[in-house]
Amino acid sequence: MAKAKFLKSTVVAVLVAYSSAVTLPALAQSAPSNPGCKNTAAVALIGGIFGALIGGKDRASGAAIGAAISAIACMALDASSKQTQSSAEVMQQYQAQHDGQAPQTVSLMKYEGQGPTSVGRDSGKPVELVSTGALVVPEAQQQNSQFFEELQLYVPGEKDPKIVKKQIALTDGGGGFQQSFKFSLDKTFPQGQYAYRTKILAADNSVLGERVGKFQVI
Repeated sequence: MAKAKFLKSTVVAVLVAYSSAVTLPALAQSAPSNPGCKNTAAVALIGGIFGALIGGKDRASGAAIGAAISAIACMALDASSKQTQSSAEVMQQYQAQHDGQAPQTVSLMKYEGQGPTSVGRDSGKPVELVSTGALVVPEAQQQNSQFFEELQLYVPGEKDPKIVKKQIALTDGGGGFQQSFKFSLDKTFPQGQYAYRTKILAADNSVLGERVGKFQVI
């Protein structure tokens, strides 16, 4: 019994170490390549052993859960960003809607998004979540302004979301933008409803706007 407990503790420690190495950092400005997860099969094996140990009598189910946990830890999210309108263009649009007045503080306009309603794990197609919007920045603040979009992805059965943060590509301090977060799923990921939240953040992490969505994995 003592030997079994020791083995379980050892596997837990190894899995935690692996997860710590591969979990996407919340403050990353772009999606990392997850160097700690190059050998996904090895990580899934560790998760499977861990799941089997904690699964008690139902070892097969426990192994599947453990493998899914490891796959989630190794999920790679690719983020991209491009500017679609200049700062001057979005400023003109703002002023046209506000009697010619420029904003006193940064204003987020037309923050919208699109994504799938359902995803097949065996389709081989990546999931892509796209956001569009426009940041209207007062002229005095344009020179040093930086903005980011953060994605929080909630996987069924997981308490904490996967988080990735991407800087918005704006060459002149403001303007229109399109952001994309893309990732792939396979049979190691659980079926069910995945929820997500995206936020537009200023450099000081203040929230300028957010939206939520969900899709079904089948």
